[in-house]
Amino acid sequence: MDPFEPLGRALPRQVRHVPFRLEYGMTELHADFLPASGAVMVVICVTDNVLSSNPQAFQQQVNFVINIWRKVGETQSIAGIPAILLLASSEAASRAYADALQNFPALVSTNDYTTEALVAAVNVLFG
Repeated sequence: MDPFEPLGRALPRQVRHVPFRLEYGMTELHADFLPASGAVMVVICVTDNVLSSNPQAFQQQVNFVINIWRKVGETQSIAGIPAILLLASSEAASRAYADALQNFPALVSTNDYTTEALVAAVNVLFG
């Protein structure tokens, strides 16, 4: 199972979950969904298990976020919509990564990407 499937299931029905893979970056599927978006939420996962298997994972995910934000800004129908960045990181690393992401619009942080942590983040964001 996709570790972020619980996030997709916890989101309100009108919210769409478009998966992201590091090796593909932003795809046409992402670009196709953006014009109909009322808000954009991107998850960056920098837990120990992710970084140990791919030391470049953080930068690859930041590049994805930059591309999404750029596309939002370039698309007249959605320019200015709410943008949320959800940072899932190990507790020890969360401050350093949060500091590196301080220029992004809204940053929400969790200490892992367990089902409980993701559902809690959705509850904070969407009530």
